[in-house]
Amino acid sequence: MRVRINYSVDTEEIIDEINRFINKAEQRLQDQVGNLHRARDRMDEDQLDNALKQIDLTRQELTKYDQALEDCFAILQGY
Repeated sequence: MRVRINYSVDTEEIIDEINRFINKAEQRLQDQVGNLHRARDRMDEDQLDNALKQIDLTRQELTKYDQALEDCFAILQGY
């Protein structure tokens, strides 16, 4: 479940906050891409279940990444 959290920062801190959000989301996405690559490289008939799980996890992480970018977009649009 996603919840919206509101808080305030000084105007001069907005860019730093956006960078922090993007860096966090980017790191999580890079971790998932690495896991996806490893699942692909190890894929054979015995590992299909693991590959399916990793594909699904990567899709979920992409959704979170998109949501983080949407939040950044909305913040910057109001800046």
